[in-house]
Parts: sequence; C-alpha cells; structure tokens
Amino acid sequence: MARAMWLRWGDETLVRPSGSVRRAMEAGLRVFDQMGYETATIEDLRLQSEMSVGSIYHHFGDKAGLATALYVQSLLGYQERLRAVLASPHGNAETVVRGFVVEHLRWAAREPARARLLLQRREIEVAPLAQARIDATNRALFGVIDRWYGPRAERCEIRLLAQPLLHAVWMGPAQEYCRLALGPSRGWPPDGPDPLAGDELATAERDLADTAWAALRP
Repeated sequence: MARAMWLRWGDETLVRPSGSVRRAMEAGLRVFDQMGYETATIEDLRLQSEMSVGSIYHHFGDKAGLATALYVQSLLGYQERLRAVLASPHGNAETVVRGFVVEHLRWAAREPARARLLLQRREIEVAPLAQARIDATNRALFGVIDRWYGPRAERCEIRLLAQPLLHAVWMGPAQEYCRLALGPSRGWPPDGPDPLAGDELATAERDLADTAWAALRP
C-alpha cells in the first residue's frame, strides 16, 4: 500500500470524516460489501464516489488502503459502543457482560456492511503501518477492559480467566452468531427470517447474554 493521508488522521477524523473523504469511504463500503474486496476495482470505487482516481490514491494510497481505512473506521466505531457499556455508572459485572453481548449484536444489526468488513479482515492486504494502528486500537480497548475486569475478578464479582479465554467465552458465541448471520446466505435457512432483526434478534440477545453470564458468573 502506498503512503496515504489517512494514516496521519486522528481517530475522530477517521470515525467522522467530512467532504470528499466521507463520500469516498461511503462509496468504498458499498462497493466492497456488494462486490467483495477481491472483485472490486479502483474504477468501481471511482464511479461510486464520483472522485478522481488521483484523489482516491492521495487520501488512501490504493484499494487496499481504502479498505484498511474502512476497517479501522469500523473497528473504532464498534469499540466506541463497547466503551460506552463499560462507562455506564450502573454497570455491575452482570450488566456489563450482558451489555457487551447485546451491543455487539445490535451494532452488527445496525451496521451489517461494516460488520461483514470486520469479518473479512484476512482478505485485505494490510500494510505494516496500518497493521500497527489496528494493533494499537485493539490494545487500547483491551487495556480498558482489563482495568474494568481485574478489580472485579479480585473481588469475586466475576470469574477470573486469562485474557484470551475471557474473550472466547464472553464474546465468542455472539461473534460466531454474527459471522453466520452475515455470511453469504444472509441467514439460515436462506428463505428464513433475518437472524439480526425482530424476534430472532431479541432471542439471540437474550440467549447469548445468558450464555456469556453463565460462563463468567463467580
């Protein structure tokens, strides 16, 4: 990926861009979601965004750069919702555990194209500088979670687990549900109701939140 302007932007600028940058990112999200990352071309992005190829390259470097910028933007927006759950003044251990699961499902339901992009991470050619930013973004959230989780585990308000296992038992089932719901068939069976809408979403929220708390309650 060529050196691109977006790598210098702060989180706020990336999450809430304006003008032509916003137009390019909205177009990129549509194109990648409808066509797939591998199939989409710079020409497709140019036509959808109504920007010149030169402008796209200036801001994002290349197709991979735009996809990576969208990935980081989506990751930041998703993590912003999880941070809000942690910051709730009424957030005891059970409320936060359940809240993370519910917010994960609701975010995927509100932002299916972005959720699919996060699930397609392995298809995107991520440059080292961009990967460093992704890693830093994830480390920052894990740090916030650790600072919330550690004291509560010490007080026996929640089960004590190592970080990778904590993530797997807490969010793993909800992430797998979304992966299946957002896959090529867009739900199961193909002609059935949307797993991320209506009664199906409400049932998933209840059952997956119950599952997470059952695994983590002391």
